[in-house]
Parts: sequence; structure tokens; C-alpha cells
Amino acid sequence: MIRVAEFREFFEFYRGEKEYLLGVKLTELYHDVNYKVFVPSYLSPLDRQFGISVSDFLRRIGSLNKITDDNRYGITLYKTIPLKITHEYSINIPQSLSGLFKIVKIFNPDVIVDIPYTTFTIRSYYVYLIARALKVPLILFYSGDLPRRFLRMRLLATVFEKNIIDYSSLIISYNKASILHLAKFFGNEVLRKSYVLDKLINYERFKPCLSSIEKKICFRLRKELGIGSKFVIGYTGRLELHKGIAILLDLARLINKDVELKKKTTLLIVGDGSLLPAVKKTVNKENLPIILLGRVRNEIMPWLYNLMDVIVFPIVRGMSTTLLESMACSKVILAGLDDRSSTKLLAHVLINEYTCKVIEADSKAFFEVIREMVNNRNHYQKIGENARNYVIKKLNFQKICSKYHDLLLKAANKKS
Repeated sequence: MIRVAEFREFFEFYRGEKEYLLGVKLTELYHDVNYKVFVPSYLSPLDRQFGISVSDFLRRIGSLNKITDDNRYGITLYKTIPLKITHEYSINIPQSLSGLFKIVKIFNPDVIVDIPYTTFTIRSYYVYLIARALKVPLILFYSGDLPRRFLRMRLLATVFEKNIIDYSSLIISYNKASILHLAKFFGNEVLRKSYVLDKLINYERFKPCLSSIEKKICFRLRKELGIGSKFVIGYTGRLELHKGIAILLDLARLINKDVELKKKTTLLIVGDGSLLPAVKKTVNKENLPIILLGRVRNEIMPWLYNLMDVIVFPIVRGMSTTLLESMACSKVILAGLDDRSSTKLLAHVLINEYTCKVIEADSKAFFEVIREMVNNRNHYQKIGENARNYVIKKLNFQKICSKYHDLLLKAANKKS
């Protein structure tokens, strides 16, 4: 039996099950794993925005504690103290380091996994101190999703972070780029103990709508959005400059100039970001054929993916969650590659596997392909089928959990 203590900044329930899916699936597949998550007893900022209450949070935590009959997966809440950093950013630190140490010591983990949120915090340092005090191996699970506004804070904190990096037995990330990012700050020793673990996508929930009931739900959703039978060009993700939002707006302008195409198509943009107010203003001012839904709860995302005829990613530089979820739904995907997108992984997945239609990250290139798709919807259907097959074959639960299980055993110096 291997006992794993996972620490994270918080759960974000608006994201669906992606926050806790890996631990849950691991304990379902491997009966030698006892997995305990230690998480602060407060709501994430985005959960508060979506009106998830404290009682709802506790109810969901309670249901997660009952996933396995023998209680091998569980969640322990601990109290925190809010610490305001700026007028728009605050962090929460454990109320009592000694108290947290005691409950972790009682669990007696073989390995501790820390999952920072965007950047290291005081909580991460507490976890490091607990791991050292208990003489337990530490695995750093690094997402690499670092907002620019935290960069200066990161530079100031590098001295403290180096202690965490140096003590970590293993570093896990979703992509090689994040590992190289860490190596840039902390040296090439990071590369020696780093491993890439593919994202776990719930392809049992993100799937094509094939039954008559599922198709009726999509039809009703189209009606409510005022789309009808139009060809829907979808975009899901943050509205930021590096995501290629300018390309999307230029694409809408080109469609606006084509009278016939304008009658048949609409752009549906799902997501939030710093450019949302500016995009709204542009759409209204130029009367562009765009529907802006903003940020939506994860529960309805499978339905939104399914009502889209094609999903565009103006600039693709990695296998993002939304890209993989779209692929799992068997959607035809248009992926724009620029000079910074030419990685071996993207070349293999998007081109060799023929899971996406890869084009230049340019609005005119997108326009030409979409015009062809509108007039011949079935021609590109095979791309969507290949995309789902790729997710099920390459990113299946068993394969990813097997690798994670091996890494946990490696860090704990145990044999399977």
C-alpha cells in the first residue's frame, strides 16, 4: 500500500471534475493506493463568481469522500487565514502550521504531492516544511500556467522556491515547455528529475451527441441561442492577445463582407479574459456575426462543444484542455500554427495523426477553409472521428494513471 497526501490551493468546482479526476481514477484502478487530498476550506475566486455556496462546497467535498467503499480516496479540509497581496490578489495560508503537520503525520504518507495554483505560495512552502519534517519525498506537480502579473512576485520569491525545487524528488508537468520554464529559473538539475504526464480528459462525459435525446438537447440549445440551423464556428478559451483573438475578429469581418456566408454562419465565443470588454465593444460597433457567452459552468460545456460545427483555435502552442475536450467530442478542429507553435508534439498529434485541420495562423486562411466547410460539411467528418479516437487511445485513464502510479512508487522508493 502506498499512502499519498496531495496538497492544492483549492478545488474549483466550476471546472467540473478535472480538478480531482486523476486521484479518483487512480484509486479506482489501483487498490494499493490510499489517496488523501488536503485542501483549504474556502471557495476559489471563480466558484464565488458562479454563486457556488459554502454549503454546496461542503456537500461536494462530502460526496468525494464517499467515492471508494473502503475510503481509499478522501479529502481533509483545513482552516486558513486570508493574506491580501494587492487590491486584486490575495492568498490564503494555513491557520496553524503545527495543526496541519499533526493531521498529515497521523495519515503517515509515503509521498507528498503539491499542486501550486499558477505560482508558488506560502502554502507551498508550508507543505515543503512538513515534507522535510516528516522526511517524506515531495513531488511537485507544476501546471506552468503563470500569469504575467505574477512574474515580478516570482522573481522575488525565487530564493524560497529554490528550496522547494531542490527538495522535490520528482517534478511532474503537463508539458515539456513548463519544465523548461522551471529549468530557466532553477538550473538544469530540474530536467533530470522532471516527467511529463498527459492531461486526464473525461472522454466519458465529453463525447459526441449521438442519441435522439442528446440531439434534441443540442437542438433546443441552438434555438435558445438564436442559432437555428446555421453553421456554427466555435471558440472556447481565454480572450487574450496571445490566443489569437485578433484573428477571430478579422475572420468575423471577412464573413461580414460575404453576403451568402454571413446568412449561413455565426461565431460562438465561450470564455472570459482581459479582452472581453474590448471584444464586446467591437462586436456591437461593427455589428459582427458573433455571439459572446462569456465564462460558463463546466456542466454545459459538452453540449456547447456539440452544437458547434467547427471549433477554431487561432493560435495553438500546446495541447490545452479545451482543445482535448473538443477532440473528445469528435469535433472538426481548425488549428492555427505560427512560428512558436512548431513543436514535435503538435506536428505529430495535429498533422501525422490527422486529428485537426492545420493551417497558417491567419484570418484569410481560416476564412477559405470555413467557406469550403459550409458548402461541404461531411467532407471533414473524418477529422472529428480521428480526434476522438486519438484521445481514447493515447489519453485513456488506464495509461495515464499507470504512469502516475509508477511515478508515485518511484518517489516513495517502492516496488509495484
